[in-house]
Amino acid sequence: MKTLSEKVDFKILIRASRLAVFHALTEPAKLKEWFASEALVEPREGGRIRFRWKNWGVDHYTGENGGTILEFVPAERLAFNWFPDDDDSYLTTVAIDFELTAEGTVVGLTERG
Repeated sequence: MKTLSEKVDFKILIRASRLAVFHALTEPAKLKEWFASEALVEPREGGRIRFRWKNWGVDHYTGENGGTILEFVPAERLAFNWFPDDDDSYLTTVAIDFELTAEGTVVGLTERG
């Protein structure tokens, strides 16, 4: 199995509560508003997570991706594995942390594999 040669490490400040941001990343109806055409999230460790895009975004991407939820701690942490870029030959792990600050929520995302 191939591995991701680079580690993705990204942080952004969102002026909303940790719980509101967590819901935007874990509730299918909210994910459809900004991230994917369709989404499935079984909100528990060991649950499935799946995203489907149809003619999505400026590149009009169509594809499907998903994996298993490894950690599901509301308003604190979401971690899952998946096969990025429609390539089943390598698996990565995505970890998302939610840090409360005076200005809102800092979302930290790391992907490795």
